Amino acid sequence: MYVQVDADGRALGFYDRSPPPGAIEITKEIWEQWAFAPNQADYCLRAGVLVLDPKPIDQAELIGHAKQEACRRITAVMPDWRQRNYIARSTELLDKGHGNLTADEQAEAETMRARWDWVKRVRSVSDVIEADIAAGTITGFDGIASDARWPAPLA
Repeated sequence: MYVQVDADGRALGFYDRSPPPGAIEITKEIWEQWAFAPNQADYCLRAGVLVLDPKPIDQAELIGHAKQEACRRITAVMPDWRQRNYIARSTELLDKGHGNLTADEQAEAETMRARWDWVKRVRSVSDVIEADIAAGTITGFDGIASDARWPAPLA
């Protein structure tokens, strides 16, 4: 695959065969960088290298990215349907009363509580990352998803 770009590195066209003179081959590395970029519109090709467009990234955009990362992590472990089911089931267990739960129901409640504690940890880390962005210690997309403070995913 080839791409023809203008002087600013903006894509003008993509070609499988017979690329025009000056078209740049899209290598696997370039494709992976572009395909997994937080906002593909902000990236362009210059001299065959993918670079970030020089427009500044504002804090609101970075905070939104941190919130999206937290949401991605949470829904990977607990999709929306599971969260709704947990809410409904926990209401049933609460109605039954803690002292009236069977051993299986107590184990079920403990599993739900552990998952909820994990969700709160993810949200807490997101809050800390957002505070770091507001303080100016995080100024780009790099590192938000790979930040070591995120809790390990649950099985």
